[in-house]
Amino acid sequence: MDNSELVKPSRSRRKTKYKGAGQRETSGLIPKTDKQKEFIDALKEYSQVFVLGPAGTGKTYITATVAADLYTTKKVDKIVITRPMVLSLIHISEPTRPY
Repeated sequence: MDNSELVKPSRSRRKTKYKGAGQRETSGLIPKTDKQKEFIDALKEYSQVFVLGPAGTGKTYITATVAADLYTTKKVDKIVITRPMVLSLIHISEPTRPY
């Protein structure tokens, strides 16, 4: 067995029919507050960012826009969207049953 059989195949890059996707300008996202600017800077600098805040502060909009920009300019291959598992009030109010 030679070393060529042990080499793990590399993942292929996303292919697009859009010409010039790598040179495309981003959305031009402009923060409205200092906290939004900190959030955008953190998204650019770190691979994982945890953010909390009240409704209507732009958490989802900024995250989705930055992710779409990275995908459009081919800096990432895919976007993974997750959310926490939230128990509904029905499950909380039911008595606990042994399994």
